[in-house]
Formats: sequence, C-alpha cells, structure tokens
Amino acid sequence: MKYIFYSLITGLLWLTSQNSFAQININTSISDNELVQRLVGQGVRVSNIQINCPSGKGKAYGAFTDNTGTLGLSDGLIMTTGAANNAQGPNNSASKSQDNGNGNSFDNNLQSLVPFGDELRDICTISFNIEVFSDTLVFNYVFGSEEYLEFVKDYHDVFGFFISGPGISGQRNIAVVPNTQDPVSVANINNDVNSQYYISNGAGGTPFINLHVQYDGFTRRLQSRIAVIPCQTYRLKMAIADVKDSEYDSGIFLEGKSLSSNSPKVTVNYPFKRFGYGIEGCYNGEFVFSRTSRLNEPLTLFYNITGTAINGTDYGLIGNSITIPAGSKTATLPITAFADGIEEGIENIKIELINNCPNLPPPSSAIMTIRDRYDYQAEDAQVCRGDSVQLQPKASRQYRFRWTTLEGMPAQYLSCYNCASPMASPPQDTDYKLTVIDTLTGCVTYDTVHVTVAVRPVADFSSGYNDEYTAMDIEFENLSTNAESYLWDFGDGQTSSETNPIHFFQLPDDADEKEYLVRLTAFRQNPSCSDQDSSTVIKLIKRSFILPNVITLKNHDGKNDQLKFVGIKNGVWSVEIYNRWGRQVYKNNAYNNDWTADSESAGVYFYLLQNPRKDRKFKGWLEVMK
Repeated sequence: MKYIFYSLITGLLWLTSQNSFAQININTSISDNELVQRLVGQGVRVSNIQINCPSGKGKAYGAFTDNTGTLGLSDGLIMTTGAANNAQGPNNSASKSQDNGNGNSFDNNLQSLVPFGDELRDICTISFNIEVFSDTLVFNYVFGSEEYLEFVKDYHDVFGFFISGPGISGQRNIAVVPNTQDPVSVANINNDVNSQYYISNGAGGTPFINLHVQYDGFTRRLQSRIAVIPCQTYRLKMAIADVKDSEYDSGIFLEGKSLSSNSPKVTVNYPFKRFGYGIEGCYNGEFVFSRTSRLNEPLTLFYNITGTAINGTDYGLIGNSITIPAGSKTATLPITAFADGIEEGIENIKIELINNCPNLPPPSSAIMTIRDRYDYQAEDAQVCRGDSVQLQPKASRQYRFRWTTLEGMPAQYLSCYNCASPMASPPQDTDYKLTVIDTLTGCVTYDTVHVTVAVRPVADFSSGYNDEYTAMDIEFENLSTNAESYLWDFGDGQTSSETNPIHFFQLPDDADEKEYLVRLTAFRQNPSCSDQDSSTVIKLIKRSFILPNVITLKNHDGKNDQLKFVGIKNGVWSVEIYNRWGRQVYKNNAYNNDWTADSESAGVYFYLLQNPRKDRKFKGWLEVMK
C-alpha cells in the first residue's frame, strides 16, 4: 500500500511539472475576424464571417497552438461541442464535458448526417464567403472526441464542412473519410474501422502518459478537397454538435494557413546554394513558375516586372508571360545579369503574378537579388615587429587566392602569393589586396587585409634595497617599455606578476651565501609578443638578517644585552613584546634595537616585528636570562 501511494504521488508531481509546458494551448480571447483569418492561406480571400456558437462557462471555439507535434498541426482554429479549453491535456478524464445550454437545436446540414429523430445539442457553426483564385480548394484538420472508444456505435457527435456555390449542387459535405463519401465520425474512424487514420490517446486514466490532449482519441491530419471554379465566390460552413445529450466533448482542429486554392506560384532558384543571389557577369538565377492542378493542359501565366534593376539593361530582356507546357508542373525563366562595370550596390528584380480574378491580390510574387560581386571578408591581422603572423588561417578550400599590393603589384613580406594563408612579416603597417576566385563558379571578388605592426616590448629592470624591508629583501624597479603585463622569476622557485615587486630571499639551510639570477619577461597583447631581461642579484649572506632568541643580563659584558634584530634599519620597524601570560610588556613603533628587559623578570617572552607597510611580519620567542 505504501508503494502504491508513493507511486501515485510521484506520478502526480511529475505530471504537474510536465503539464506547465507539454500540452496544446488554447486562446479564446481572439476576435472572430482574426480567428478565421488565421485559416487563410494562399489563393483565397474570406469575408462575411458569421459565428454561432452558444457557450457555457467556457467559450466553445478559439485559437490553438501545438508545439508538441501531437496533432500534426502547429496552430489554427478549434471549434467544439463544449469548451475549447477542455481540449488541453493531459487526458485526466474519460468524459470531459460542458453543456452549452442550447439543447434540442436544429441544423439542416448536420441533421442530414444523423439518424432520423436524433436530437442535436450544443451546435457550433462558423460560416464565411470564400473567393478562390484557382480550381481547387483545400484545408487540413483533425477531429478529436471524448466519445472514443466508449460510444463508437451510439451517441457519437457529428460534424461537417458544407460548401455551396457555382458548380456545386446544394450544400456538399467535404469532411469525408479519404477515398470515400463517408462522413468523418467516431463510427467511421476508430481502432477497428479505417484505423490507419486513428490515434488512441488513452481512456482518461493515464494523464502522465497522454500529456498533451484531453480527448480520448483523434484522427490523423486529414484534408478536405473540392474542385471549384476560379474567381468565383463560395459559402463554407463548418459545423459540429452533440447528438442526443450534451456529454462527452468533441472538437475540430483546423490547420492555420491551410485554407487555400492551388494557385500558381513563382519562386527564385539559384543553381548553386553557395550564393543566395545573382552576381553580375558570372552567376545567374532563375524564376520558377509552378502549379499543382490541370497538369494535362498548358497554362500561360502573366506577370508584372518591377524592381531596381532595369529590364534589358542590367539583365537580359524578358517578356511578361510564360507558359507551363501540358504535362509539366513547372517552367523556368532564366535571368542573365550583365557585368556593366558600375558599382551599383544591391539591385533586385520582382516578378508578381497577375491575378485573373478581378480586384483580387496577386497570388504569388518573388524577388531576385543581383550584386556586383559576392561577399567575402578576410580578417585583418596584428603582429609584433620582427615576428610573423598567418593571414586567414581558416580559409575555405572552395576558393583560390592571390595576394598583391593595393595597386596590383607583387606583395612583399609574404611567404607565398598564390596561396590561401601566407605568413606575413611586414616591418610596418601594411595593406594587402586579396583576390578571391570561387572554384565552382569562377566568380571573382576582392577584399583588403590590413596588417597592423606593433612595437615589441622591451624588458628592463633594476634592483636595490629598501629601508622599510630587511637585508634579505630586494626591491625591483620595472623599466620595461611597450609592455602590458609581466612575469618575474626570482630564481628561488618563486614568481610574481606585479609590476614592481619586493621579494624576500630565504637562503637554503646549507648555504651561507648565494647569488640569484632574476628574469623578467614583459608581454603585450593584441598582438601577442614578449621580451625577456635577466640580471644577477648581488650576493646575499645568510647572517645579514638575524632574529635573536636570547638576552643575557648576568654579566653585562655588552653581548646579547639588548634585543637586537640584525638586518633592519633602526627607527623604522615596530616591535611588540609579550610575556608568557600574553600581557604586553613593551611596544615601540620606531624600534632602535635597544630593549634591555631591565624591568622584566627572567623567562620566556614573545615578539612581533613589523615593517611600516605591514607586509613583512616576523614572530618569535626569546629567553631573558638574569
């Protein structure tokens, strides 16, 4: 029992964390016009929108987005028999429902799809006029329902897409099972019938598995398609309703931008994907005109030509129409860009198909860009005088290169001239002209590479003693020029990055004196280079700095009669002396090596010796003998 309880809590916590982002999202606050316009794709125009969807607590229709990929539709319009928000996952109920209060409703179109006498409830209809630019109208949708799979045979909800207009007899339902005339419903698409179009989404008891949609089942993405007459206006009515009762919501997801007529399109194509534009004199593009219907007939398309490039001057003269041959889906219009030797920047050609339908916008347009040459940018470089630097070290193999002066003369101070990445070592700032030849197209372009030559750093220093330090401390003065950072190596295993360090040398126990070789390396960045200087520090003698540990006052022979620190300057350092109980018995901030302990008893004392900068401290003990 404890395990079951723990598993339940774990599942609920996991569900809570997932539910905040892993579900479809519904927005019911969008205006009716904006909502329907979300459906509009290429080659259609809608008007006279009418929505009749009485709602209960939650609005029956709205917009949806699906970033989970569950529906196969990324966004669009949802209309339901209950609340649109009820479609959001997870599937944590087997019978999610909302009564919208319009029971015993009637709709001629929907009534024709259900058995005689069955009552319709919670009817939701969205209707509008639609002008088509070509001969076929299509749109995509998914149908989902809580009635899966409990009510496959009884009580299933009903919906339809009814279209009327020129060439269509009455109002025709185009929401049918593919390759049949059977209306899409719970009875006609499920796990047994037309199961290739069905997706099971659990039964409401596994919300941590069926995260994204509430409905117990839904169809795969289906498409409604019907032949229409170009330039004509039709009336499209989308309707859904509960049958017999108001329980168990159902919904239709209509894909955004999928309501379209297959009008011809024009696009731009370039033979090589290396350049997304045409280049004067060497690299051309083409406009591609395509269609998807009436392939057995030739199709002549007329278009307008605009843009900043001049037809027949900047590119080869083209006409204002093109014919797609019978049996073909496409026709191409090549564009030859002329090399006129004039620096014109970026030019363009715009092809805009003319709509054969009066007062309707162009069904498609495309823009081709033309440039004087292609873009290529080599990086500038920096180098210290006397060093060398590699130019464009990551150059692509798809080009060939030539290096010259700006005047086109052979370049100097390069390791090679017809290579991608030469080593450059100029004595001063230098500009190189780089000619770049594309190996695939033969197109040529140019760039200038500037090499900045910086003065090298010069490392130099001096050394000496400082009265505020011991005889074993050496103060270094940095005399370097053109440097930004430093590294000192004191020869005793210690280093420093300070500009002017003061270093305490500690001789080995077995050495009475020693010389140290100190090295200073001076660096500069951008460009990176360095210089080094070294010098031998004067000989250091071990006993040049002594910390005493005894005062003897027995015989007053002048030896060890005072606390005297060898190797520090009198009157500079401070000293504090404490007895063994921690009481301070002496303090002097300018000690002159003269404490005699005359007023103190024999015993062990402790001292703290500090220089004025507080960066040299010595602690020790001494014994006073009387």
